Amino acid sequence: MKFHYDEYFGQALRVRRLIKMDFDRVFRKEGCDILLTPVTSGIPPLFSEISDTDGYKRECQDDFYTQPCNLAGVPAISVPFMRTADGFPIGVQIIADHLKDGTALDVAEKLYEYSVAQL
Repeated sequence: MKFHYDEYFGQALRVRRLIKMDFDRVFRKEGCDILLTPVTSGIPPLFSEISDTDGYKRECQDDFYTQPCNLAGVPAISVPFMRTADGFPIGVQIIADHLKDGTALDVAEKLYEYSVAQL
């Protein structure tokens, strides 16, 4: 492990730092209060459509929207927002700046109230 430290762990730390810097730029330099993103890349598949090989690939694709927040350490919350024509839930992720958890929760509450009123 010692020999591969920079190759793997060091590289992962550099990527994490770049992601954090992107969030810092958006929230601090651009003056953004909240980011809204999808939670997943599409609607949930039916159970019958999931295979062992496709399931892992799909899981990795769906993590695309949520993992950057975890890596950067910014508060994020996902809430149901609406439904497709077929009744599948669609979620939205609310992302806030560091230590702005309350802002993310306030927006999540409003979006959730809106979604309940629409259903």
